Amino acid sequence: MTHVLIVGGTGMLHRATLYLATQYDVVSVVARTQRRLETLAQEVDSNNGHLNPLALDYCDTTILQTQLRNAILQFGPITLAVCWIHSVAPEAPFTIAETVGRGTSVCRYIDIVGSAGADPSQAALERIARLQSIPMIAYQRVILGFVQEQGYSRWLTDAEISQGVLHAVEHADQEKHIVGTVHPWSSRP
Repeated sequence: MTHVLIVGGTGMLHRATLYLATQYDVVSVVARTQRRLETLAQEVDSNNGHLNPLALDYCDTTILQTQLRNAILQFGPITLAVCWIHSVAPEAPFTIAETVGRGTSVCRYIDIVGSAGADPSQAALERIARLQSIPMIAYQRVILGFVQEQGYSRWLTDAEISQGVLHAVEHADQEKHIVGTVHPWSSRP
């Protein structure tokens, strides 16, 4: 059985979640809002997929770890983790990677970050190094940039984000993906 984890799957990754739920046996989705998870589960079910809703706040890493362990016990090891985690939960990415990386098979961990992730600051480099050091994790990074068109710039749409993330899923050999552009930095919306 193939088991995928998506964090942020009811928001901007909604379309990616729907697609992945048709490609894998089980997709566990972490989200705070039970109602949005229920709506997503109905959509997935109508497309013959299987969604395991995990209604929780990933800021609470103890509950996050417990729920992930329960999902792994029920549906098997997670082989792909697609994670959009806000900066309000700085330990959540590591809790997830350490939990899904405890198995005997490698888990691809796709770390989705905003355009600031293109800034090679020490904090970004430390995050990457820490995630890459976790055993049984194959790390990929997706940087969400912006779009320049007709003399102005705009943020990516949810559809563009989902498409870019799915591109990363399909190209496991590429460690870094940029959706849109991040240059020039001064052109950010």
